[in-house]
Amino acid sequence: MILIIQKCLPAYRKKIFDELLVRGKNVHIAYSDPDVGKLKSVHVDTSSKNYTLLSLKKLRLFKRTFYIQTGLLKLFRNHKIDTILVEGESNFISSILCLLYSLFSRKTKVIVWTLGYLPNRHYSFISILIKYMYYNFFDGVMFYSKYSFDFHNRYFINNKKYFYNTNITMHKQCSNLSMFRKKRDVNNIVGFYVGAWGGEKNTDFFLNPSNYTGLQHLFVFSKNVPECDASILNKLENVTLISNYTYREIYRFAYRCCDFMILPGRGGQVVGEALLNGLPVICWSGDGTEHELISHKNGMILESILGISQALSTPSSIFNILNTFRASDSDVINDIKRIQENWFITFENRVL
Repeated sequence: MILIIQKCLPAYRKKIFDELLVRGKNVHIAYSDPDVGKLKSVHVDTSSKNYTLLSLKKLRLFKRTFYIQTGLLKLFRNHKIDTILVEGESNFISSILCLLYSLFSRKTKVIVWTLGYLPNRHYSFISILIKYMYYNFFDGVMFYSKYSFDFHNRYFINNKKYFYNTNITMHKQCSNLSMFRKKRDVNNIVGFYVGAWGGEKNTDFFLNPSNYTGLQHLFVFSKNVPECDASILNKLENVTLISNYTYREIYRFAYRCCDFMILPGRGGQVVGEALLNGLPVICWSGDGTEHELISHKNGMILESILGISQALSTPSSIFNILNTFRASDSDVINDIKRIQENWFITFENRVL
């Protein structure tokens, strides 16, 4: 059996794990519901034998908050575990407990699942070395992205236990989108953003309309916009803030009525979702997966936030950029579907 340990179980991850179960893989998922800030787990049917909800306790140490998942030891006792796949730095204490368990159960291998390194973030050599020492304790290291994998290999000799598995949405492509999608018009360019607000998302970008003067309209889908920022957005004539929505509504509206997605900061799942539905993406710095998902066919990765502002400066500049893409072509969308399927192939070859 493969035990997968998550601090939080977001909806996109549950889709991955449910698909593993549908494909007959012997996996068990242990997760918690931290309900801290932006972190909240999706609802899971309590009758499911393949999911276990673990309680979570906080530990404040060296001005940092660590989380302890209680009930892991009971899981270790009650299951015959061949492999443990555990989140790394974000679930540090659980990853250490898994390593300790493997010392007593030498037939169990432990693989850490890690974000690793992010684009446009400075890492000192000391921090890179500490990460390397931490990773070396595990039997395998699964990075979220090729970007992170390549970054690691710049500093250290490639070891076969290091590999990447692109962290991508498992949403299905919406049907019949092309029938309802609006025709692109240079005088009516509409963009949208979807995701959390603040922090490394760089959403302050949207508070200044001079950053996107070429847009006729901008739709912002975000559920946690502070009142002060919401007040600014609501006063802008060409911006609509939508804070109460479901993802189905995004599919029905944004993917039909908008021309492209803007991502000025961190984010990965929304990139895959937009591209899967034939909508181009213009971004600066995501979570690393954008380097595998975005090509000249379906979007642009710019070198700075200023670059996004320049690209969105006039209707004609945006129109000309969008016309270079073939994001809605079936072969381009199939490239994204192949990355989705490759997740399961890599999982089977490297984790099972």
